[in-house]
Amino acid sequence: MGPWLHHVVWGGLAQCLYQVVFIAGPFVLLGLLLHGLEGAVQGRLSRRFGWKSVLWTGWLGTPVHELSHALFCLLFRHRIEEIALFRPDPSLGRLGYVNHTYDPRSRYQVVGNFFIGTAPFLGGALALYGLLWLFDPRTARHALSGGGLASAVAGGNLVAGGRALWEQSFGVLSGVITWDHLSSLPFWFFLYGVLCIGSHTAPSGTDYRGAREGGAVLLGALLVLNVLFLALGGRAGAVTAAMAGVTGPALALMALASVLCLLAAGVVMLLTDVLFVSPWHRQG
Repeated sequence: MGPWLHHVVWGGLAQCLYQVVFIAGPFVLLGLLLHGLEGAVQGRLSRRFGWKSVLWTGWLGTPVHELSHALFCLLFRHRIEEIALFRPDPSLGRLGYVNHTYDPRSRYQVVGNFFIGTAPFLGGALALYGLLWLFDPRTARHALSGGGLASAVAGGNLVAGGRALWEQSFGVLSGVITWDHLSSLPFWFFLYGVLCIGSHTAPSGTDYRGAREGGAVLLGALLVLNVLFLALGGRAGAVTAAMAGVTGPALALMALASVLCLLAAGVVMLLTDVLFVSPWHRQG
């Protein structure tokens, strides 16, 4: 392998690895946090009040979840065979579904499986931002300060990224949790809406399995893009910077969703520990 080819191939590999760690990595971490919060909330409600307690949040959260799948099915030209926005089935443990088919010969549609499978993260985050905007537009305007977060992530500066995330989180919480809000009915309706949507944000096991093939193809395409870009004389890091600029708002949305879900989960844990659960509550 000649020096030029060596530089292009290994440089492309290095850039791809960098993007996976510093661009995709924060999304994975926030996704794991959202998944863990959902599991904790649903588990606590089921243990305290039985399986039907999932319906208290599912009537709103499940349609948002399924519509997110459906929207990305349309974007990636998948055929939707059947959709149920809210159809609880205790025997299967599901509340809704989207059945879709695609052409396995189409790389575009195969890659779409990744985005379709993980769509509830973005759809849920957008819905939570909409709730925040309706409840407190001033805090919502300052919530998506993704510029500093995106640039820190693109630069691989984890300390700066953590600081930016903390500043955003503190800004949202300090804007939402005030004495005036705590004593107002709209705040508790807002918190209930956050609980409904946030506790159904994470993709299911079936969703993750469907996303694996598309994710592998997407990773291969990213590697080819980096290699070709360097081969054509592109500057190392330019693709990463462009990706950070595009994904910055989405990352800020995910961070906002995590903060709001953490708030709702904390309230659920506190109230279910304090409130008396009467004997007629059937355990699930």
